[in-house]
Amino acid sequence: MLATYIKDCPKTQFGLTYQQIRQFAHSYALRLNHRVPNNWVLSNAVGLDWMKGFIKRHPDLSLRKPEPTSLVRTISFNMYNINMFFHNLGRIQLRYNFTSDKIINVDESGVSTVLAVPKIVAPKEYKQVGQTVSGETGEQVTFVGIVTASGEAFPPVYIFPRARYKEEFLNGAPPGSIVLTIPSGWMTKEGFLERSWNRTPYLTPHCIHRLQPLDISIFGPFKSKCKVAFNNWLANNPSKTITIKQIAALTAEAFTTFNTQNTTAGFKKAGIFPMNQNIFSQNDFFSCKVTDILQKDDDGIARSQDSVQEDLNKIEDSTEATDLPSTSSLAVQITPEMDETSDEDEIDEKQLCQESGESDVDFDVEDEDSEIKVGDFIIVKFATK
Repeated sequence: MLATYIKDCPKTQFGLTYQQIRQFAHSYALRLNHRVPNNWVLSNAVGLDWMKGFIKRHPDLSLRKPEPTSLVRTISFNMYNINMFFHNLGRIQLRYNFTSDKIINVDESGVSTVLAVPKIVAPKEYKQVGQTVSGETGEQVTFVGIVTASGEAFPPVYIFPRARYKEEFLNGAPPGSIVLTIPSGWMTKEGFLERSWNRTPYLTPHCIHRLQPLDISIFGPFKSKCKVAFNNWLANNPSKTITIKQIAALTAEAFTTFNTQNTTAGFKKAGIFPMNQNIFSQNDFFSCKVTDILQKDDDGIARSQDSVQEDLNKIEDSTEATDLPSTSSLAVQITPEMDETSDEDEIDEKQLCQESGESDVDFDVEDEDSEIKVGDFIIVKFATK
């Protein structure tokens, strides 16, 4: 029972540390009216010997370093939002019949002049080794990747935190790259529209890391290659430091990760192309148990995910609907479950959810009678920083 609970916690993105497991095991033993040693009572936790034995008895458990995931991303990834997204995406695809080269994903990622160093080989007797970097903190340049579902990668866009453009910003950049100078260093609405196409219908649903092709299969290896490129540059220029003037040239070496294999794999794993609305299983939505989002009607009555799903199924069966739906206000509960509860208790807990504000899905889509000419694109863009 205890081991099963510990295995389920990482699925909810509320995994337990060694100390939390020790304290939880002690509380669990007291609840079961088991006799415990005095030192357990004094420390309010089970002993280290018990913990070591527990890990040995369960070899399928191990210590892992989790990847930080913001609460916004966690609560957005739920069955309602995913089904709503695929419903809207399917309607757009049926209306315009876009080919893979017309479905584009745009996402931005920060590249600092000081990146984490790659692993190096050192003598075993060295318990701690160092590696030279350009400084304690670095200056960041925003790298905007643009890829299509067919596997094509457009030249990147670099956003420098400057007010004026300089030619040296493009030194060594991939051919066709674009430089924007925005004081904040991040993409803005004006900057995006400045470099966008004239007629570009695009989708902007919730920012969900599981639906970003670039996040799924490209930015990971891209950042890894950037670390190696930065480290090699410092090794070849021991008396110099990396500035934003070298960012374009160094990221150009890592731009090889924007290849057809990685790109098509990202779209496929996200279920965007080929479209697969069943790409995610029930286990993928396990975190919804502790960050439960309830859809509310106009009269303010909270409804369960099952009730919302029934309405979604009715929408799928309807062929007369013309307006694209959007989500309404959501309520969120973020306290992890510590004990099994009955259905009635679960309903009571849901009624105590707090308001989290509106989260709308807005679609800028042309009229149904309008024509899409050759060369028009649809940008599937999920990231909002």
